[in-house]
Amino acid sequence: MQDYRRGIKVLHTACVAQTVAAYELNKVLHASPPEVDAAEKELPRESRAFLAQLRSGYCKRLNYWRKRVSVSVDNVCPECEQSPHDVHHFFNCPEKPMDLTPRDLWDRPRERWCSSWMLD
Repeated sequence: MQDYRRGIKVLHTACVAQTVAAYELNKVLHASPPEVDAAEKELPRESRAFLAQLRSGYCKRLNYWRKRVSVSVDNVCPECEQSPHDVHHFFNCPEKPMDLTPRDLWDRPRERWCSSWMLD
């Protein structure tokens, strides 16, 4: 029975490693994403959901995503009127400057992620 369990574990580990290796690069980082810092678990669910959306590149608070869902939405930042209104713009909007980078979505999840965005 022990050999069987060890065999199953080896197969499972190999399958998971193969699946993870086949993932496409993260569209926000243009690289394989790192592990999310464990401190994120201390955040409220709404904040974790917002961070996960930003990490995926599909955030419902950004007009880039809203345009994909509704043709009546312009993919333009409501603050500075630049396009596209995507995750990269979120970090570089001249009207809402911040000293964070997309990588900080993984490494520094407890940072204040522009509280006005969280209130939308």
